[in-house]
Amino acid sequence: MTAKRWQAAGVSKGSQSDVLIPDSVDAAIYFLLKAIDDGVLRLKIIDRAGKEIDLNEDGLGELAGWYVGPDGWRAQYSAERLVDSEDG
Repeated sequence: MTAKRWQAAGVSKGSQSDVLIPDSVDAAIYFLLKAIDDGVLRLKIIDRAGKEIDLNEDGLGELAGWYVGPDGWRAQYSAERLVDSEDG
């Protein structure tokens, strides 16, 4: 279904899909982290020592910002080309 919508929108195999997929993944990760930051999604993990870590509290409400910032996680660890909406 999604592929048919992209095809109807003029997205074909090649450079456009190479951008569309990483952009979609970036958006999904950003909104997941934003939900944690905003307290909409309460997520806790337990580290190897058994300590409970509240991602909202320990992330200081900045996980989404740390992901998309100019020197953020996405810029540091992504193998894909980054395109900001302001840059086109």
